[in-house]
Order: sequence, then C-alpha cells, then structure tokens
Amino acid sequence: MVADQLVVIRAVRYGIAVKEHMSPANALFIAEPCLISSHVTQAWLDQGNRIAAFWTVSGRFGSPSLNDRLSALASGAPTLAAIARRHAIPVRRVPRLSEIADLEHEIERTGADTLLTIMTPVLIPASILDVFGRRAVNVHPALLPKYAGSRPRHTMLVDGKADEYGGVTFHQLTPKIDAGPIIAQRARPFSETPHFAAWDFAFARAAAEITRKELPAYLEGTRDAVPQDPSERHYRKTYWNELTITKERSLAEARHLLDCAPGMPPRWARDKSDIKNHSVHSLAAVLGPPTGQAPVLGALTIEADIADARICMRRGRLARATYGRPFLPIVAYRLSRPKQ
Repeated sequence: MVADQLVVIRAVRYGIAVKEHMSPANALFIAEPCLISSHVTQAWLDQGNRIAAFWTVSGRFGSPSLNDRLSALASGAPTLAAIARRHAIPVRRVPRLSEIADLEHEIERTGADTLLTIMTPVLIPASILDVFGRRAVNVHPALLPKYAGSRPRHTMLVDGKADEYGGVTFHQLTPKIDAGPIIAQRARPFSETPHFAAWDFAFARAAAEITRKELPAYLEGTRDAVPQDPSERHYRKTYWNELTITKERSLAEARHLLDCAPGMPPRWARDKSDIKNHSVHSLAAVLGPPTGQAPVLGALTIEADIADARICMRRGRLARATYGRPFLPIVAYRLSRPKQ
C-alpha cells in the first residue's frame, strides 16, 4: 500500500494520471552511463517500475569520473552507478550480445517484461525483439526519421542541422536501426542552450518527461506508436575524421569545426593512425601558407599544416576548461529555465 501511495504522490508531482491498480513494469536496461540514461532511469523508477538489470558496454559503469559525478549532481539525477547501488540492481558488462551463450535464456532469467535501450551501440538480435514485441523501446537523441545512426548530435552540429533535428525520440525497436514506430518526441534546438553539456542536459530532461508521460501510456496499450515515413529516413554515417582537423582540411573547414559547438572541441590528428586525443580549443593564429614542416606539439598549442594554411591551435588547459567541466554550463542552463 505504501508503494502504491508513493507512485500516486510522484505522479501527482509530475502531472501524470495513474491507474488505481497499475502493475509496475520490470525492465532490462541496456544503457551507457550519461545524463540521458540517468534521467530516464530515475523517471522510470519514480513511476513505481522496477529494473531487472543493467547491461552495458562501458567498463566505467561502476566508477564514474569526477566530472560525471559533478554533472549528475548539477543535473539533479544520480549516476547510473549510484542508482544501481541504491536499488541493488545487478550490472553486467556485455560488449556484444552475440557473445552471450543462450541469450534468450539469460534474458528470461532477469524476469524483465520490458526492454529499454539508451545511448548504447549494442545491436539487439531479432530473436530478442520477438520476445519483447512492442515493449522493446529505444531512446534516440535526434528527431527521427532524420539522423538515424550513431553520434547524431555531433554530426548534426557539423552539418549545421542541430536546430532543425535536435531532440529526443522514443521508438519501438525493430531489426532495422532507428527505424521503428515513434512513440513520442521532444524538440531541443541547440540554439536554446549555451553549451554542448547544457544541450545534453536539455535532452535528458526531455527524455525523462517522455518516460513519465507518453511511455507509460504506450506500455499500457492506450497510446499507439506511429510508423516512420521511409521516404524521410536519413541514416547519417559517422566517419573517423568527422570531428578531426587533419592536413586535408581547409582553413574554412577547420574554423567551422572549432566554432560549431561550444563544449564539443574537435581533435587534431596527423592521420588516421594517430589515435591520441589531441583536443583543440580554438584557433590562435593563421601563420601563413603551408610550409611542409612537421607539426609542433607544445604544452598549450599545436602548430601544423592544413590544406591551405599553417595554423596554430590552442590546446591543453583551455580545452579541458571548456570540455572538462560540463557541470558549470548545466548549472547555468538549469537556473535559466523553469523546473520541468
């Protein structure tokens, strides 16, 4: 009785109608640690639902960084690790579902009646989708059918489409990636936020709102998902150099990558084999035409040739100050917006 009352209290708080004898759902969450996952998880539990288990690719699920913990604190939702500890939810690392012997039996053992995938690269086999049916749901950070695929926010910023297609989509999982019927969406244009971290937080709040409102109705069968229009589908593939300044880039392209999104610094690389994360913050100077000389990596700057110029880019402490303290823009954005 106490649990039922708690569900009603939380539902009244968020303005959601609750059936008097609603049965809680028990979901398997396949999710990666991030603000969107944290806010969806907290909203799911606030409805009186249960989480059978967390499955994740991440090796850092149980040990979030200081920045992750500060961002979660600033956003008002615990990290996934904290939620798992608080509710004694089992956590399993699953790089590939295909590597799990007798996968259907392993999922059956969790006791889950619902599958939620959030910000994960894990592909769900058709046999598992058949088990959950319409109760297999994915959270995608773009307004489908546009920008299906991985890292849609990064690519839409590069493409200059973040105001048009920035937002969150909940959709039924199908064998085709990000192509299932749409349950609900919320638009979140980048121009309404001052920083990539604040944009991420806006997505998290939008996803939590859908989790509290439209998702319960869908799972109860009182809301239908709407099929996507195949003619409008846009699968945006991400390439290795998408957010990288290389010697093939023009000066105009380098400026665009450096300016397209505060808080999302590009990296500099010699070539595809250079896997080090040389984050760059801004353009310090255009030194002249290409010289043919080797790059010079300093403590604070990188000097290198690109296609039509030799440039000096700021790095190091400035890049970390922009990208390494995401909780500050989150706090600023949260204070500037009414509570949701």
